[in-house]
Amino acid sequence: MKIVLLLCCLLAAAFAKKSNIVPSAGEVELWAGTGDVSMDGPCASDAKAFAKDVGVGEGRVAAALTNRLLELKQGNAVGRKVGAKCQKELLDFKMDRSSAINKDVPLARACKDEVAKHCKDANDLVKPASVLTCLRESVDKLPATCRNEVFRTQRESVEDYRTDYNLYNACKGDVSLLCPNVEPGENREMECLGNARYSVSPTCSVELQRQEKETGADLRLSLKLFNKCQSDYQRYCKKVQPGNMRAQECLEDHIEESGFSAECKEELENMIAKRVANFSLDTALRDACASDLKNRCQHSLAEIDKDANVREAALNCLQTYKEELESDQCKSEVHRRMSRAGSNILFDEVLASACKDDRASLCSDVQPGSARVIRCLQDHRKSLQQKCAAALFDHEVRISEDIDFNSVMKKTCAWEINQLCKDLPHGHGRIIRCLEEKTEDPDMSKECKTEVERVMNEKAKDYRLNYRLTHACEQDIPRLCDNVCSTIPGMVCGGLVLQCLQDKQDNITVQACQEEVFYFELMEVKDFRNDVILAEACRSDVEAYCKDVEPGEGRGHLCLRFN
Repeated sequence: MKIVLLLCCLLAAAFAKKSNIVPSAGEVELWAGTGDVSMDGPCASDAKAFAKDVGVGEGRVAAALTNRLLELKQGNAVGRKVGAKCQKELLDFKMDRSSAINKDVPLARACKDEVAKHCKDANDLVKPASVLTCLRESVDKLPATCRNEVFRTQRESVEDYRTDYNLYNACKGDVSLLCPNVEPGENREMECLGNARYSVSPTCSVELQRQEKETGADLRLSLKLFNKCQSDYQRYCKKVQPGNMRAQECLEDHIEESGFSAECKEELENMIAKRVANFSLDTALRDACASDLKNRCQHSLAEIDKDANVREAALNCLQTYKEELESDQCKSEVHRRMSRAGSNILFDEVLASACKDDRASLCSDVQPGSARVIRCLQDHRKSLQQKCAAALFDHEVRISEDIDFNSVMKKTCAWEINQLCKDLPHGHGRIIRCLEEKTEDPDMSKECKTEVERVMNEKAKDYRLNYRLTHACEQDIPRLCDNVCSTIPGMVCGGLVLQCLQDKQDNITVQACQEEVFYFELMEVKDFRNDVILAEACRSDVEAYCKDVEPGEGRGHLCLRFN
């Protein structure tokens, strides 16, 4: 065996080779004449130790040395380490290889046919690394053999950005300027630039965003997330193939499970917040909704990426017309986005931006997550700036539609939803209505009942927070109660429209609206707090005579009558 390997090395040295596996990409010279690290250079002894059973050439020795480095980093190996000079040689080899597909022989062999299909106009001699860039952009269309080799190049680039030709040449100056003390490797330089995003040069910013998009789409390329979530992935999502954000979305679906690790949850929430703040990173939504954005919302992805106002309008369009979207996958992604927004203020870009100052002044000690900041803003509603109050109200209107959007109620009442309302589909306020009707059920927990009553009390303050009534009465309200409610964004009606509908109930023409108004009247009788006008007028009397009376079942009304 040793004699055969030696002969291979001698032959490779004697006949320096060029590579033209992909003709359209341009002929190139191979590193060390073999397309592999040199066997008689700095890696000679390390290659003997760690690559003794592989033949030199086509990156095989480099792969063996890379595997050894990975094993050492993960703590899965002991003993001899790869020398520093060999590591430098290995890096130089990978950097050179990244400039042209024909220098990366395994990649060129695996993807030759795909280059002809998708990237025939790309030439690495004209524009270095252009063929690999094209393949990465078409990764979802590639067969497994080619896709695996492309993934290998992506994995190398997140381990060390210098092995990504375009990223390195665009950002090396920024790294020297902005991140001079950052230890190279494990994507630390790119994380540093991401934190200094507004100081990054335009050319680097484009490449940085491209890499963030790639790493965000595949769990295995997001090193921090992958390392912190391995156990959770194996527990909840091991049957889900990484790529196109499938694994990340699976983890998101299980993030509230009792056994979900805190470190994975924290990193996952950081990733979601980054994705919400930068639409270009939300590859799943972009891919699923590109057609609906163009046809329904009249905006292309390019237009959305260029203008923040267009982006906000387009995303609002998707949410407003979510039931009319053509793509079922787009409907699913929009639903997912809206569900996330109800759980954390950082997942609602508009609300987070509008309430930044109020959050700092009123809720600075409240940590994001579990809707805590949103609840804090609700508690300080009268002190909010107008733009924050308007964004908060819009957020509350959206979550009134579906239990999936109200994360607190969904979590608090999980058992009740599964047992008391299990046969009802989600959406159109059905589950929320079911829970309202079950508040006196002996099986309903005190915690769920309290949360349901809180939501009912909030709905009574403004008809727009009552999804079922708003949609049932969308014809009668403008006709009977026009101008009753303030038109100032974020200003609640204080029960005025609900009172108007009750006063003009005989004039309501839509049967569904009559039924919703009658239901609301029943809720007022059941709990005086649902009659906002009465509750405000009787506040001092309730405090004086009925503060120890448990609300509900008309007990508050009886107490006020007797006193």
